[in-house]
Amino acid sequence: MTPRHDSSRALAGYYESVRDIGKGSFGVVKMVKDRTTSQERVQKTVSTAQLAPGVLEMVRKEVDLLCQLDHPHVVKLFEYVEDEDRQELVLILEYVPGGSCAKYLKDSYFDLTEVLVSRLIFQALSAVAYCHSQSVAHRDIKLEHMMLTQGGLWGQPNCKLIDFGLGAFTVNACSQDFVGTPEYMAPEVISRATEDVTKLDIWSIGISTIELLTKKNPFGKPTELGSNDAVYANVMKYNHFRDIENKFLSGLSGWTTRSDEAKDFAYWMLVKDPEARPKAAEAIGHPWMQEHREKRASLTREMITSMQGYIAAHQLVRCCLYVVAARTEVANRERLEAAFVFLDSDRDGEISSQDLAGALAKPAEWWDTSAMPDLMSVLKGGNQFDPEELVQVADLDNSSGLSLTEFLATCLYTKQDDNESLVRRAFEALDDDRDGLINAKQINEIFEDLDLNNALPPDQPISMSQWCSFFNEGFTQPTYQRKVVVRKKMRGWC
Repeated sequence: MTPRHDSSRALAGYYESVRDIGKGSFGVVKMVKDRTTSQERVQKTVSTAQLAPGVLEMVRKEVDLLCQLDHPHVVKLFEYVEDEDRQELVLILEYVPGGSCAKYLKDSYFDLTEVLVSRLIFQALSAVAYCHSQSVAHRDIKLEHMMLTQGGLWGQPNCKLIDFGLGAFTVNACSQDFVGTPEYMAPEVISRATEDVTKLDIWSIGISTIELLTKKNPFGKPTELGSNDAVYANVMKYNHFRDIENKFLSGLSGWTTRSDEAKDFAYWMLVKDPEARPKAAEAIGHPWMQEHREKRASLTREMITSMQGYIAAHQLVRCCLYVVAARTEVANRERLEAAFVFLDSDRDGEISSQDLAGALAKPAEWWDTSAMPDLMSVLKGGNQFDPEELVQVADLDNSSGLSLTEFLATCLYTKQDDNESLVRRAFEALDDDRDGLINAKQINEIFEDLDLNNALPPDQPISMSQWCSFFNEGFTQPTYQRKVVVRKKMRGWC
């Protein structure tokens, strides 16, 4: 794990503190604003001085996991530094302004609609299915760790998973690990007999579903029952769903008035035998999930036009688009993220050429009628792009599909005022310490085979004007003719 900056003091200097969000035993969480771009972020500062080695390792593990995850419904880590002199670890994270699902539920006077609950659970499952495809299990899913955007797409909030401190690579997870929050723990965790850690996440999402539908945890909470042990005892008594349905949910209007599809979904998620529980990708296919999933999020005319331009752009311009997508705020991001999730048919966090071909074969949806003539002319005319060609040129990590950041990059081409503004935004994104300078070594770590050492000694800084001089007058071609390949050290490239 390599820190992004020399010290937490330097990192803090790049951000203006806006307000405190929370304070815990390990540190503080603040909302901050980037002094250069005015973009809002969350700064999580963990004091490492008094942390037990195991807890510190847990925090470091969260950083490692977040650096490798790149999904619309997983909170994004932008920057981090571990400062040994100041004995603190500072993380700069995506700001999700709507608060947690737990707070949202508590503040709701009426029961939540099934449409909303199904939408949020669908998004959580999409994130979990992706994490599992990357051999990562969260192991502490609960309403407090399901954060909401404020307004969301079409007026509905969107959900993002946070707090991967108890997460684990599935190959390293131990059957004896006793992790999680008591009222969300699966029976096999309490009995220390875990065989498949991914099924722990499924159980926790099932409990979260019931809470969102009924405003009640089916096994009770330590604050209600007086101890963790009382909750564990309730979980260990569980054999069939009717056990909690008869004891805890009977008479609750939030349960008795729910649809059969919603109840069937909860039954399936809370099967005691973990082998009989669905995988996350299977659970997404449940009729209740499909009935309420977002069906209006396919490719738009603007996205298709941008992808056409992206294919025709020079490789270095594509690399600049990737840098901008990875490290800065993207306009209309939630709309683009919704399209990504819609297109990702197998829930592995990658869009294949087949996914793109399927989207291009469909006519414009009713909600996009204003764009239908132009879109149909693109689809029926000779300007439709080849999905395989797009994946070939945009797949910068050679994974045979487009990650979220790669997909965003293809959608950004037409959002630039001009190529010069793109080049300048890329420079600002590369300028980690905001001093108006970058260096050849730093760029070479990202753009393999660029070989800037021939243009500028590696021990000298590169200014904005020098960076711009690498391009021709139209900022469409570099002033040298070398192939450019991007090497990503980590998934998500924080």
